[in-house]
Amino acid sequence: MTTKVALVTGAARGIGRAIALRLAEDGLDVAVNDLPNTPELDDVVREIENKGRRSLAIPADVSLEEDVEKIIQQVVQKLGSLDVVSPFDRQRQHALTFKRTIRWSRTREQWFMCRFWIVSSHFNRAQEPSSKR
Repeated sequence: MTTKVALVTGAARGIGRAIALRLAEDGLDVAVNDLPNTPELDDVVREIENKGRRSLAIPADVSLEEDVEKIIQQVVQKLGSLDVVSPFDRQRQHALTFKRTIRWSRTREQWFMCRFWIVSSHFNRAQEPSSKR
């Protein structure tokens, strides 16, 4: 039986972290992502590895399409596949709570697009012949 691989964005803290740890408990290897300079991401990787699963921290900004493509490539390259994507975003969670702060500068359309980029990048990669990956 092949181990499934998941990617969880916004995984350094809160709900994203809880999702990543639960997926590991359920037997998946888990790649975790959050913004660069988020030291808690390495702690999540250690917790996942302590559960006997493989893990990988990929700091990047999922609101940038080129970063999303790099995330997908690294997950597949280092963990072998990508079967589950959980695009949680703690930045947006905070932005909705504190609408008057500078974090609200990103629009709803940008957040939709970053989810689209995650799914489409993964889908496009899955459609490529294995020799091109």
